[in-house]
Amino acid sequence: MIQWKDIPGYEGYYQASRCGQIRSVDRVIETRRRCNYNLKGRIISLSENELGYLVVVLCRQCKAKSFKVHQLIALTWIGPRPDKMEVCHGELDRKNNSVGNLRYDTRSANQLDCRRDGHGKHRPVRRSDGLEFTNIAMAAEFTGCLQNHITTVCRGRRNKCGGYGWSYL
Repeated sequence: MIQWKDIPGYEGYYQASRCGQIRSVDRVIETRRRCNYNLKGRIISLSENELGYLVVVLCRQCKAKSFKVHQLIALTWIGPRPDKMEVCHGELDRKNNSVGNLRYDTRSANQLDCRRDGHGKHRPVRRSDGLEFTNIAMAAEFTGCLQNHITTVCRGRRNKCGGYGWSYL
């Protein structure tokens, strides 16, 4: 059976499971015309952002806010994030948001995880002419392009950098 717990700040609205799911809670909604209706709770579908993290939009009192799912799971099940700490995933999978795969750690430890798992600027890239680079930093040094410009092309927010298209391998 799945265990559920209220998300801090959204008690009575949303809950998080130990396995990384988010659901809305059964509740009565009052409309602007002072009519009440029952809203049945359901598991919320998650979206993936451009960095590969699962995100969800939570609404409370007509205000919507987007959250990374792993941050909500950690807040709910591990507790508040300590100062100067980040929520880190275990090996390889940013989409595995189960409590056992999450931990609080330092920014430098999180960056080492990214390098180990080949995320972000540590991922190998290919230029549209077929030339491959072990990471974005080496591609930028070789071509004279800025790293963030190559990254924006790889993420599909820009067409070209240095006259070439770029993609992650």
